[in-house]
Amino acid sequence: MGWPHRSSAVRTNPVDRAVCNQPDEHDSPGLGEIFGSLDPETPCRILDLGPALRLNLELYSTVASKVRIVDLFRNDSPAEMAALERDSFVHRLTRLLPIGDDLFDVILTWDLLDYFDHEQPSLLASHLAAVADHGARLH
Repeated sequence: MGWPHRSSAVRTNPVDRAVCNQPDEHDSPGLGEIFGSLDPETPCRILDLGPALRLNLELYSTVASKVRIVDLFRNDSPAEMAALERDSFVHRLTRLLPIGDDLFDVILTWDLLDYFDHEQPSLLASHLAAVADHGARLH
């Protein structure tokens, strides 16, 4: 897989990209480094804490055996998420991302940490540590 990742999907409607505001290729150096360092013979397990975007799913389908998408901001703006009290934030994490048998090799937080208050990143990190496999990569 070359970088930047280019979509191989055939676009039947040229308006789709404008409507969805989704580019045709990834140009994130961080993603390139993460996915470039994976063993191509061993499919990875990906946890994405952002929205389900077409281009991301196309990329994941080339490297992953399992993908879990947990959009933490699905019903809230980043400002509303940052305003959650500690107990509400922990409850949301526990509800959306239960700790169990699922372990992940790649965890994508995107720019979520930019929107959290001072306590939320450490709460998120503690929760993610319970679902991260040994040697997991965080972006």
